[in-house]
Amino acid sequence: MKLLTQNLKSGNLQIYEVPVPMVKPGGLLVRNYFSLISAGTERALVDLGQKSLVGKARERPDLAKQVIHQIRRSGFISTFKKVMERMDTPMPLGYSSAGVIEVVGQGIEELKVGEMVACAGANYANHAEFVYIPYNLCVKIPDGVEPECGAFTTVGAIALQGVRRAEPQLGDNIAVIGLGLVGQIAIQLLKANGCRVLGIDIDPEKLVLAKKLGADEGAINENAPDACMDFSSGMGMDSVIITAATSSSDPIKLAGVISRDRGRIVTVGAVGMAVPRDLYYRKELDLRLSRSYGPGRYDSLYEEKGIDYPIGYVRWTEQRNMGEFLRLVANGSVNPKELITHVFDFNDVLKAYDIIMGKTKEKYLAILLKYNTASSKENKIVLGDTEAKKFKRTPSKSVINIGVIGAGNYARSMIFPKLEKIKNVRIKAIATSTGLTAAHIGKKLGCDYVSSDYHELINDTDLDAIFIVTNNSLHSKIATEALRSGKYVFVEKPLAISMEQLEEVIKAWKDAGDKIMVGFNRRFAPITNAIKRHFDGRTYPISLNYRINAFPISKENQPKVAAEGGMIIGEVCHFVDFFQYMVGTLPESVYSQGLRDNAMSLEALNTLSVIISFPDGSIGSINYLSNGDPRLPKERVEIFGGGSVCLIDDFKHSEIIHNGKLRKFSGQQDKGHDSEFQAFVKAVCNNEPIPVDFREYIAATICTFKIIESQKSGNTEEMKIEY
Repeated sequence: MKLLTQNLKSGNLQIYEVPVPMVKPGGLLVRNYFSLISAGTERALVDLGQKSLVGKARERPDLAKQVIHQIRRSGFISTFKKVMERMDTPMPLGYSSAGVIEVVGQGIEELKVGEMVACAGANYANHAEFVYIPYNLCVKIPDGVEPECGAFTTVGAIALQGVRRAEPQLGDNIAVIGLGLVGQIAIQLLKANGCRVLGIDIDPEKLVLAKKLGADEGAINENAPDACMDFSSGMGMDSVIITAATSSSDPIKLAGVISRDRGRIVTVGAVGMAVPRDLYYRKELDLRLSRSYGPGRYDSLYEEKGIDYPIGYVRWTEQRNMGEFLRLVANGSVNPKELITHVFDFNDVLKAYDIIMGKTKEKYLAILLKYNTASSKENKIVLGDTEAKKFKRTPSKSVINIGVIGAGNYARSMIFPKLEKIKNVRIKAIATSTGLTAAHIGKKLGCDYVSSDYHELINDTDLDAIFIVTNNSLHSKIATEALRSGKYVFVEKPLAISMEQLEEVIKAWKDAGDKIMVGFNRRFAPITNAIKRHFDGRTYPISLNYRINAFPISKENQPKVAAEGGMIIGEVCHFVDFFQYMVGTLPESVYSQGLRDNAMSLEALNTLSVIISFPDGSIGSINYLSNGDPRLPKERVEIFGGGSVCLIDDFKHSEIIHNGKLRKFSGQQDKGHDSEFQAFVKAVCNNEPIPVDFREYIAATICTFKIIESQKSGNTEEMKIEY
């Protein structure tokens, strides 16, 4: 299928040929008929992409700050590579579309194949021939409403939420500043609510259109104060809704001037927010922001997991706003067709963007893209000859073919670059749920094909091994299927996020043999092995302390992290495995205590101390801390025993102190990824067992489960590994 993307590094737009997205439980596959270009939002994205790195940093200081923190932690070169890789990844454009349901995901009973729906959401309702949409981001289009009108639904819901924030009452005098797409819809919604409406804009033609759509009066910006006084019989406006898009704060100032005493001002558009305090203070004005389409926006549990808000507590969610907008279209209160100035075939989409970027001097308001409704839906794309393929090693008996499932940030910054350096490895195929990242990277690496269905890789008899770099919750399922297909498997940690998942992998391992490696890379680090050699042949127990200065998890990301097993299962497993490897035996018992916080803050949920006991008398303590400052290096390890002290600082520096003598090691950070991948590839090439006892992977995983149990019970949990 075809999908419109933007390269964030260059700002260039491109139509990509990608697999049709995978349908997940709780979602739908929709064949787009129309999508709406939101000129203000998308023009800003394209403009940002075309700026220099300095310009991008000035535009997004929040992201620039994150990069600076990462440089302090990981170094400039490593951070720069990651930033460049992310910026080179194409980003889909569009967030408002309408089409017909092609596939209904598991768990959805309210909608059926063949029904017309309106779709919303960045990264979902894209400018593409097919889109995957979670249930809460789509609504059925009423009979009699044409799909081109349905494509306005997201923008209509944005306008409707802005109107709701203004709390209009019958007969209120309300001004709308900025008569673009959202402003024109807001005027119609306000008239449907029984309000008297005055439109304000710098373009006289937009005032004419506003009056045609129901506005009682219109005014050019500079004439607005006098016009509003006349319109309201000298009282000032009861409410002002700002739908303009400008970096200037002039709309905020104008809104304060034309408002009545204790009036309400709602900002819907992206405008400058330099509020004139004296003006707002003297009138005691109520300044409100409208959050996109309504309650549920930016809540991953609502938008992605389909968990609705009870109607008794949240009357108007974003989905209900979408449905109400379509009801108003159906009964004639809102007429989106009057706003359409251009309709382009999707193949001519670049002409549409020339208009909104000002390259083509045409006036516009609503620009629709129309799609070929007969295009086929393929979940596998065979790549043609690419520049990368011309330089690719010719497959031979000594070269192993690898398929990679997942292509997120970690895969792009670590997995692909490391595998590319290994001479006898060929990445033949990549699978991702959306297909876009797979298509982009697949072309760069010279892959044979890419897919949105990982089963294409599982069933490919030419693949020798599978790398699994998906969300944590999918690791065990895909690893189990890959093992049963007879392939070698490399799965990123954690191996599983529940005991039930782990049991399934264990069954597959027993049948397949030692063909699975888990991404516990620290045991392969040069520093780790130098220290392990120092303790070779020991007859005494050792004490290990591992301190992790973890990044705090934002409130917005907490539900998503929790759904993937949380940080204890997802990351602390690394440090448990390090202890196992260094001690040389499996854990015997574990005790855990979390930070005490009656408010159950995010820091409390992800800040804990763990004590692990081993059969030889050794003990290990893990302090996983998310309540510090990210400027401090992430990891520090201290190992005591036999008159020696060994230190590891972030796997860049280490010290071994013994008999009063000090040995130091320094260099680039190396957490063992290169050696780990090479060990895996060697096992695959020679058809040998993986060089790590799978019971250690089982023990590390179960230990994280026991850590959580101990936190809850307050008791020491015994470890019994009977496999």
